Amino acid sequence: MHKELNEKLARWAGFKTATPTSFARGWHKCPDETLCQELPNFTESLDACEKWLILKLDSYQISRASGHRVHCAQVWGDMVIYTVADESPALALCKAVEKLIDA
Repeated sequence: MHKELNEKLARWAGFKTATPTSFARGWHKCPDETLCQELPNFTESLDACEKWLILKLDSYQISRASGHRVHCAQVWGDMVIYTVADESPALALCKAVEKLIDA
């Protein structure tokens, strides 16, 4: 897992560390105000990306070159397109979102 990238994406999506009470120690507050013990694994799960990241994007696209193992992800933000290619579609999308965050 790409821990640093995953944590960066979680912060961007709105995840926060829960207040330090005996119950919530080590838990996270999700953007929908629920509590979760572990952050979603964005870099390995398109489902997690769809649930928490994609709704924050202006638009996105993931495609796979015919006959190739490489996936291309494009995300749109502030009238700019950020493009990344990777063997994993989830990781390509996460890296493209990271480019958007860092812009």
